[in-house]
Amino acid sequence: MASPFLQYLLENIDNESPGDQTVAPGQTEAAMYFIIDWDQMFKLTPGGDLIYAMWEEILGSSAINTKNWAVGGALPIRGGLTRSIPMSFPGDLGTSLYAYEFSMQPYSPDGKIADTPWNIFYSGPIPGRRQDYYGFTYLATYKKVRLEIKFKTRNYFILNDAQLEDAILYPNLAVPRDYIFYDKKYRNVNRPLGGKRVEIFSDPVTYYDFCEYLRYTEINVEPNNEIIVNTQGKLYWRSILGDPEFSPINNAPITKNSSAANYQTIIKNKVKIKWYQIPKLVIQNSMYAYDMGKINYGWNYDEQTNPEVFNYPFFKFANGTLLFTGIETTESQFSFPRARVDDSELSLWGNLFSNQYYDITFNFIQYVIPETQLALPSLGSLDLTIRGQMYSNGFNFAPLPNNIFYYAQSVNGTGALVKGTVPPYWSFPFQLLFDPRYEV
Repeated sequence: MASPFLQYLLENIDNESPGDQTVAPGQTEAAMYFIIDWDQMFKLTPGGDLIYAMWEEILGSSAINTKNWAVGGALPIRGGLTRSIPMSFPGDLGTSLYAYEFSMQPYSPDGKIADTPWNIFYSGPIPGRRQDYYGFTYLATYKKVRLEIKFKTRNYFILNDAQLEDAILYPNLAVPRDYIFYDKKYRNVNRPLGGKRVEIFSDPVTYYDFCEYLRYTEINVEPNNEIIVNTQGKLYWRSILGDPEFSPINNAPITKNSSAANYQTIIKNKVKIKWYQIPKLVIQNSMYAYDMGKINYGWNYDEQTNPEVFNYPFFKFANGTLLFTGIETTESQFSFPRARVDDSELSLWGNLFSNQYYDITFNFIQYVIPETQLALPSLGSLDLTIRGQMYSNGFNFAPLPNNIFYYAQSVNGTGALVKGTVPPYWSFPFQLLFDPRYEV
């Protein structure tokens, strides 16, 4: 079904088309020109100008999702974003060229209209506060408006809400599938001889995956490596005897002058996932601070009989091998106001947080240990009452001088008081980083 705006668009034609197409690696662009009646611009949207409808129709929009997925009296399930995608270029290129800019040029003068200054009064803690808007006394009217719409390729996957539902809805279910993860908790416990101790435990947390990371995202990996030093190890000199360029040392005793440490190369790539056109309100979510320093959640090597309990591996990265180090924000190149300000204080806050858009970059460090160098822990040595310990690969392993990586944990207390032994890095399902409604 065509939108009210599109049905009034007529392509501008001439002996030579005013539109053009430019195809080049990484910068394919196109432009088209349309004609619309001036009167229609003020008739299509009851109570408002067409300009806001045009912005959303041509450039798309993003907002925090208010849809309630639950039915039949169930608790509300809400999450993710709602998006209308940008206008596509017609023809076969429509799947890769999307509108990113438009301009309007009225022509054929047809009178004028009054445009007096106006104020917005809103109810707030201080009565009578207002926001002033000043314009020109009169504005000209025209018969026609010529629209120029520019298109270009995007370096991320664009899906509308209906297309994303196939990924959100678990097979044969009408609502999103619920998943769990185990979050680390703390509690005070009375000691037998008086006083208290702090114990660490884990609780299951139910969450829903709205798959926002599958659209409007791009992944970049920056290779990086580190050399770690084990000062308890040693190297032996093995130069060839009699070679005049080198000291004739072969398996000589280690002294202060000839001793060395045990070096090992560790690969730690930087992974950046950029999420485009996000309402500014999203970055206020406390989880972006609370979950820094955590690693990606997933089932452990002894739990693969039921992996769906732990959702899908995050972008196929092995469990425990991504460390979340925080976010960066930049103003979105495709930002635009989605709604007008009305006479409420809430609307003014909405103008700040909902009408302004950022692109968010999630920063991670990837650390993967080759299986031939990995010594998985004995399950008998772990406190399996605490779930959510990532002991299958990655950041919770450290090497010994034999170049084998072993799982390590902290110890809380001694003897019978040992409670809540946990690894250096706790885990968190990174799918939730893309759900603005989830908060810690």
